[in-house]
Amino acid sequence: MRPLQDHMHGFRVTFLWWRKEHFSFRSRHREEVLNQSYGSKITTRRSLLQNAALSAAAAMAVPAFGSTGKQGGNAGSSPSSFANLIDRSTFVTVFLEEKNTLQLDRTGDTWGKETCTVDVTPTARGLSLSLVAPFASVLRVHVRWRVALPAAKLRVLSDAWERSYGDLGWREVIPECPLPWYFLTFDGERTHGYGVAVGAAALAFWQCDREGVSLWLDVRNGGKGVKLSERALPMATVVVRAGEEGESPLAAARAFCLLLSPSPKKSVCPIYGSNDWYYAYGNNTPEGILRDAALVAELAPTEGARPFTIVDGGWEDKEEFPDMAGLAEDIRKKGVRPGIWIRPTQPVGESDP
Repeated sequence: MRPLQDHMHGFRVTFLWWRKEHFSFRSRHREEVLNQSYGSKITTRRSLLQNAALSAAAAMAVPAFGSTGKQGGNAGSSPSSFANLIDRSTFVTVFLEEKNTLQLDRTGDTWGKETCTVDVTPTARGLSLSLVAPFASVLRVHVRWRVALPAAKLRVLSDAWERSYGDLGWREVIPECPLPWYFLTFDGERTHGYGVAVGAAALAFWQCDREGVSLWLDVRNGGKGVKLSERALPMATVVVRAGEEGESPLAAARAFCLLLSPSPKKSVCPIYGSNDWYYAYGNNTPEGILRDAALVAELAPTEGARPFTIVDGGWEDKEEFPDMAGLAEDIRKKGVRPGIWIRPTQPVGESDP
């Protein structure tokens, strides 16, 4: 039997789930949250690790949903809690680096004032939002839909900017809460989806309240306002989906996320393993990394894709990690694939090219 401290160490090992573009839902935690109303059993961390490869492989197979739900909705059949954002927005505001704010005026599908123009164009996929600002430095764009939402009975589930930390869940409508990329609403019967399609040229988050829905598009370039000159910036495409009666929140969410990413970049095999950051925070040793590798090797299935052991921040310290090539080889000897964390855009010093 393994010592208790080794098991406790195992609990701290961070499991690597899908990156955002691999699949519209990235973790079993999300599936558990979606199905909380249906009595799903909570998975322990150790059982999650033990079944990681099998679970990841199953997650790669997306079931066919046929005609489940309606993209864009239909005014004659959509439930009252669904807000069809493909309809024209109520107002558009542009925030400039010069601390100016422009409330744009609408002419057809175009909103503009002075030298800034935002085109809001319905397409087959959704609502395309593009920016033209040849003489201004634009920080962000705010698009607002004034629609009545039954906030008292709605529950909202959002995503995280990069990945969740066990903090996702259905919550009441909180107007000041940012909802990164997309969000779902549940009115007790149906689950509706609102989001921006994968591949947006802006960091996007939503806010919703009893009087409407807002989309914020951050188009900054390195913290500064973007200078487009004569270029047009396709900021994002808004995609919405009205849920169907009798459809589970999980099925509705999967179908909606397939609209956001109809051709996801799936890995050819499950990607799973350990990462030392969330217990070591950069203060690890080669021995600690090898202990991680031994643990994930023990927990991994004997067949199929092998797990990774990722060496996160801290490996740059050559006194602590004098032989990274040797460490990688030692990880391989344990039947685990070595990996390393890097940040290509992080400057080391002023002399860096």
